Amino acid sequence: NSGIIELRPRMWEFLDLLERESTPLIIFSASGLGGDSIRSYLEFHHQFKPNIHVVSNTFTWNEDGVANGRLESVIHVFNKEIGAIRSQPEVYNFIRSKRDIILLGDSTGDSHMADGYDADTVLKIGFLTKNPEKNLREYMQKFDIVLVGDGDMGVVVDILKNLQK
Repeated sequence: NSGIIELRPRMWEFLDLLERESTPLIIFSASGLGGDSIRSYLEFHHQFKPNIHVVSNTFTWNEDGVANGRLESVIHVFNKEIGAIRSQPEVYNFIRSKRDIILLGDSTGDSHMADGYDADTVLKIGFLTKNPEKNLREYMQKFDIVLVGDGDMGVVVDILKNLQK
């Protein structure tokens, strides 16, 4: 691992489309990057828009720039669900009137991120990047659409464009 962040191809197109349609995007991350890093990366690329909210682990930093603690409760693969979003009223109030969800995830635990949210429709799209021959069956049980490999965001962009018609 080179340590360089690489987003899926067509990600910027996806973000632009969401912004144009005023569609909320919640980036729900249990990674060690932390919300500040995700936000900073998007800001660096001029892609952190008003429709984007990050729900993630947030760290405290010492004067040397080293993470030395965390704020609030830890987000992990087993609690990435609506309860964690409700604990952040500024995020929850932004989405609470929305009735349809497109959920994107890269682990089977991610398929539960909308659990507890009163939605009319939840379309679950899974990105299966690790051990597809071993994990495909489980992903197909958890997600409505499974994209195998390091695919781009084209399928998601096409779905969103078709919904606009």
